[in-house]
Amino acid sequence: MSLGYAILGNRLAGLLEAKGLDPALGLYHLCRPGRAALALDVLDEFRHPFVDRFVLRICNLGMIDPSSFEADPARPGGLRMTRSGMCTFLNAWERHLDRPFRRTSDDPANPVAEILHSQVEEFAGSLRRGRMYRPYFTVETDDER
Repeated sequence: MSLGYAILGNRLAGLLEAKGLDPALGLYHLCRPGRAALALDVLDEFRHPFVDRFVLRICNLGMIDPSSFEADPARPGGLRMTRSGMCTFLNAWERHLDRPFRRTSDDPANPVAEILHSQVEEFAGSLRRGRMYRPYFTVETDDER
């Protein structure tokens, strides 16, 4: 999951920067050199719907399994993803960004990448206009229970 958070955080940092915001100046996360604190602030609302669910899905489908990992010689007892596992993960992630997603069965389905872009626009607009930010949220549907 941490790989998914890192990839999504970098994407959000780029979207924030494209909107003229400094991704290093966070509201909730501490500012540290090399850390995109604002991107981490925005990332929090997307952890469950877009990263956690994605990782569980590719594991449940057997796309990523124990053979996708190997011992990490740099960290005794640690693991790292194999080259093949990383390719599988990244290819599935790119397809995931284009995948339609809807909060409820009544909502229109939009690609994940479009939802991220729209929410960054909403966030930037709320900062510039001094209005309340409306975070993205998901609603559990009957077929997800």
